[in-house]
Amino acid sequence: MATPSPSNTAASAVVSTKARRDISWVTVTLVCLPFLVLGCLIAYRKIGGDPAKMFGYTMGPVIWGAVVAGLLGRFAKARFRLTFMVTFLVMEILPLLNAVSSINNGNVTAASPSSSATEESAVPLPARIDFEWPEGWRLEPVERVDGGVAQRSVLFQNKRPVAAMLVSLGRDGPTRTLSEEANVAMESATETIEKAGGTVAWSPSREDNVGNLPAIEREGTIVKGHEKARELVILVDGPDHAMCGLVYTANVENFDGYKPQFDDAVKRFTCRNTSAVASADH
Repeated sequence: MATPSPSNTAASAVVSTKARRDISWVTVTLVCLPFLVLGCLIAYRKIGGDPAKMFGYTMGPVIWGAVVAGLLGRFAKARFRLTFMVTFLVMEILPLLNAVSSINNGNVTAASPSSSATEESAVPLPARIDFEWPEGWRLEPVERVDGGVAQRSVLFQNKRPVAAMLVSLGRDGPTRTLSEEANVAMESATETIEKAGGTVAWSPSREDNVGNLPAIEREGTIVKGHEKARELVILVDGPDHAMCGLVYTANVENFDGYKPQFDDAVKRFTCRNTSAVASADH
């Protein structure tokens, strides 16, 4: 029987010591599993009933963690399981922090169906919207858009989106009329739709009054491939140069069926300046 040389023995000891320094898969599982569950919940809220997108959203950090750990283990002799865990946690925690920040900093909050509320934004805005979301519509996180904030709600039937609402709050140009603001908004919406490969035809503007404030309504028909949708846009001239947007979108066959829920929410819509809100709170 051959006696191992001192050099081979030393090398084996180094390998064994390095292997012992790596964390166990049990530790990786216990640390990562709660964040994986949170990632699944965020994906369910954000994406909804699309299984392929949800799988990609939740398994992305796992796949990237394995890739990064494998590359660093091969070229930098890094410990695989520890590197995998760190990479996975970074990719899971960043979207989680972003979602929490969006909810905490938005003006249009995820109000329950029986209440309406908005929170102060990190970026001061001249007004606050109160909007009651219909029951059963799935809220998405608040987003920053064009100097303001917006929040969208989607209605799913049989795990497929059939209609959506969007509420936004921002500043208008002090020198523009409501009609001019509507034209600018429609031009921007048309550009966005065309960049996505669709076309849109807008109806003439119709003046209205929403929440005791002057408003303009425009309805559009959007065509993209074999899909055709209708969209109703309501721009409300709020106090102190605030511009409020209310948008309802659905496929042509669903538009009339779910629109009454949007109409009921619009009837309860209010937009108040921040000084009036502060006075009411006290």
